[in-house]
Amino acid sequence: MSILCEHFRVEMDVVDIQHTRVEKFGENKFQNRILLIYDGIHYDPLLEDSSTKQRSVFPANDDEVLARALVLAESEKSKRQYTDAKNFKLKCLVCGKAFAENSDAMQHAGETKHINFGEY
Repeated sequence: MSILCEHFRVEMDVVDIQHTRVEKFGENKFQNRILLIYDGIHYDPLLEDSSTKQRSVFPANDDEVLARALVLAESEKSKRQYTDAKNFKLKCLVCGKAFAENSDAMQHAGETKHINFGEY
């Protein structure tokens, strides 16, 4: 993230759903910021959708947009819309077999050709 914020000359704030916290990269270095929401696996941009247009770049001193992003993260956390990458378990959605380790699921996929897995 640090390399990207330097390259694009923008502060990058990552809102972590699971821990409802913000990690800031390039803080106090740039005039603008972008917000990314992190669900434990993926980073997605946060957009503000007004009646006139969408925007994804905000003034770096706009703490209101950051507060709204944290409210969104709290809402998503309450709905369990994140992946605990350290403690998640996989289930084969074809046959129902459960796996504690990602490597076991990969071995199962190789042996059975089942490729549809979900978190449980």
